[in-house]
Amino acid sequence: MRRIPGLDNINYNSFSRYQYSDKLVRSSDNIRLQQISLGYNFPKSMLPTKVIKSLSISGNVRNLGMIWAANKEKYDPQYLNPNNNYYSAPPVTSYLFNINASF
Repeated sequence: MRRIPGLDNINYNSFSRYQYSDKLVRSSDNIRLQQISLGYNFPKSMLPTKVIKSLSISGNVRNLGMIWAANKEKYDPQYLNPNNNYYSAPPVTSYLFNINASF
């Protein structure tokens, strides 16, 4: 069984058929972790009622990156092409922590 299309009669057309064939296409399926958010509202029974009326905390992490890729080279299809040239720079991972209180 022949796996390379069009190389019987080697000429320019044979090479270009192979160059643009499906054999050279890599899957871009991936699983990406974009954002994780956690928050907690403290119940009033845990708060000093004369000082704090409500209190909540939350945290957020963004752009954690790619967890899994279908291609064996682990190319990130949004930022890196197979020639190791970047289409654009990957976003920076950011961390955010919030405290909300009302008195």
